[in-house]
Amino acid sequence: MAGSVLKRKPGSGFMTRLAGFGPAGVTPSLKPVSSRIACLRHMEKRLFLFKHGTRREYKIGRTKNPLRRECELGIQLPEKLTPVLHIKSDDPAGIESYWHTRFATKRKEGEWFALTPDDDRAFKRWKRIY
Repeated sequence: MAGSVLKRKPGSGFMTRLAGFGPAGVTPSLKPVSSRIACLRHMEKRLFLFKHGTRREYKIGRTKNPLRRECELGIQLPEKLTPVLHIKSDDPAGIESYWHTRFATKRKEGEWFALTPDDDRAFKRWKRIY
């Protein structure tokens, strides 16, 4: 059967099969990738501080989805990851850079820092930055 081409029957595509699920008379629609990306661009940006278990290890970073980021990091660590604070901002990269510079002497690896309770309190004083 060299050179043969598989042909699809009309109405056998994914959307046709998907239409059988959900409320009657409702045709599902999938948004094009470009509109999904546009939605992500408009999500609120946040700076976060997570604490690693009982250790004095903190991660300072930025994300559009703190819960997702917490789960991603949590599966890689031996102890539970605890969210300390999420800060809303229109410039999370600039603020992240500020905190990384401020705590540069306490840097461990990557974005992990050995912070003191005073450092933790200083970070918590920031609530919203616009």
